[in-house]
Order: sequence, then structure tokens, then C-alpha cells
Amino acid sequence: MKENSKKVLRRILWVLVGLIILALVIRPKVDFGSGDSDSQAMEQEQEVSEGISAEAYITEYREYRDQIRSTGNVLAEDEIEIMPETAGRITELHINEGEEIEEGELILKLNNADLQASLRRIGHDISLAKIQKEREKKLFESDAGTAEAYDEAQNRVDNLEAQQDELIAEIEKTEIKAPFSGVIGFKNVSPGSYVSTSTSISSLQKIDPIRVDFSVPERYRSSISKGQSIEFKVDGVEEWQEGSIYAIQPRVDRDSRTIGLRARADNEDGLLLPGAFAQVNVELSSTNDAIMIPTEALVPEAEGYHVFVYSGGKAQRVPVEVQQRTDTEVVIDNGLAAGDTVLTTAILQLRDEMPVRLSHIQNNES
Repeated sequence: MKENSKKVLRRILWVLVGLIILALVIRPKVDFGSGDSDSQAMEQEQEVSEGISAEAYITEYREYRDQIRSTGNVLAEDEIEIMPETAGRITELHINEGEEIEEGELILKLNNADLQASLRRIGHDISLAKIQKEREKKLFESDAGTAEAYDEAQNRVDNLEAQQDELIAEIEKTEIKAPFSGVIGFKNVSPGSYVSTSTSISSLQKIDPIRVDFSVPERYRSSISKGQSIEFKVDGVEEWQEGSIYAIQPRVDRDSRTIGLRARADNEDGLLLPGAFAQVNVELSSTNDAIMIPTEALVPEAEGYHVFVYSGGKAQRVPVEVQQRTDTEVVIDNGLAAGDTVLTTAILQLRDEMPVRLSHIQNNES
């Protein structure tokens, strides 16, 4: 029994010695880990005391143009599809495709020989009727004739002249003349062709000046007026073109809730063609002393917006009023002045009076 007790005691001693050795081995590692945590905490406290790193933007007075952006279509000032008023065979065709034509120039002439013959015959009949009328007049004045005979002679002259006017009108229908100066399109017929009133001969377009049709949301109605300037751009022409609004649709489109506008622009060089798609900017106002900041600097809140301004090494919370927005910037109406240093990064971490270290400063030129 004594030997067994000794064995148990020895085992207990060895277990205790093992535990002590294990504790000595592990303790340095635990102490090292604890030291590292303390070091990181000290570094964080030091960083907070020095300030959060953030970038900033220095404000300045800049030119700003308040514009509405829209899209539209380029239209000819005047445009017609040339079609005859009567059927017939083409005897003359004066179409130089794609070239300018002056108002009143002959475009097409149909065969009107029968009408011309009838016109000459009517003219001869009118001459004879007038002679007869004069005879009846003299007889009536000398009491050798009657008033009825004189009235009949007068009526015959009037009827023949009315027939003559009808023939002249029919002859005019066989000739098509340019109703306005413009550029004539491709011809769809040839000399000798027989055409009807539904045959398209060609097209005629007046492209100087040119028109631009577009629309804007109805909320801008009070800001739009006749004579207001626009600028527009079409594919294939590098430069922006200038025009002015001359007509406003007197109703709001019920589907799109927009108001139709029509502008006119010079097109002396003929580069702008009807049917082209146009990007349109309507200028509402312009200023040379606008304060603009990057969009990312603006912080929304329940009743408005605020920004953080760098002052004295700290972030200062400043309420602001927003006037307009662009894709990348915000126009500030109230709250900032030129020369303010607005913080643009670390916005979510910033608090009022928090120390800040500026890592980068930019302005409008950088």
C-alpha cells in the first residue's frame, strides 16, 4: 500500500512540474500579444489626436450657365412634295437634283396643246362677240335696236371671258413652278412620263434658315419665352450651332407632360439637314460668381444639406442651400464663399470640430 501511495504522489508531482513548464513556455507569447494590442491602440489614439486624413477642394467664383438639356429634330423652314394638279404627259422637266432653285422657276410642264388651242378659239370668239356688242350698243343708242339685243351681246362677251379664265386656270395647272426658293430633291419621273395627281415628282425644301423642334418639362414653362437663345449640335457637324425660340406650343402634352418649342437658326453653309437628330441646350440664366463644389462633398440631412469646411485644423459643419446640380458638381446658393476649403473625402467619419489632416488640396484648375 505504501508503494502504491508513493507512485501516486510521484505522478502528481510530475503533472504539476509539466503544468509549470507549459505555463512558462506560453507566458511570453501571451505577454507579446498583449503588448501588440496596446501598441495598436496607442497608434489609433495618436492618429485621432493628429486628425483624420481627408482631401479638400478650395472654392472660387466661377462662370455657371443654368441650362435645360433636351433632344429634338431639325426641320426645313418650308418643305413640299411636288405633285401635279392634273394628269398628263410630261413635255418639259427642269430638275437639277440637289441644287438650289429660285421662286417662280419652272419645274415641270405637261402637254397642254389642246387647252392652248381652245384658248385661242375662245379669244377669237371674244373678239367677234365684242364687235357684235358694239354694234348692238350703237343701234340701241340710235333707237334702231333694243335693250334686250344689247344685253344678250353683253352676256355673250361675259360668258366667253369666263370660259377663257377657266382655260387659263387649266393651263396653269399643267405647269409647276417653285412656290419658294430652296433645294430640290431627287426626281422620280422622266420627260415623256404620264403622271397623275398622286404622282410624286420630287421634293423642295427651304433649308436656310432651319428649324429645330424640341420639348422641355412643363415645370420650366415660366422660364421659357420667345426670343430665348438655344444652342444645338447634330452628328457630323463639330461646332455647336446657335438659334432662338420663336414659337411655343400653347398646350402641355398629356402623355409626356412636356411643352413643345420651335427655334430657328441660320444655315447659310447648308450643313444642317432636315431630319437630323439634335442635342439641345436652353440657357435659363448665367452668372460669373457661382460657388460650385464636387458632388461628393455634399451631405444630405433631414431638412437640407451641409458640408464640412476645413478651418483651424478641424472640420466645421456648415449648412448650405443647393441651387442646381450637374453630373459632377453642385451649385451652392448660400452657405459658402470663395476661398473656403471644403472637405471631399472621409465624409462619413467626419464630425463637427474633429481634427483633420489634409492629404490633398485641389481647385477648379487641378
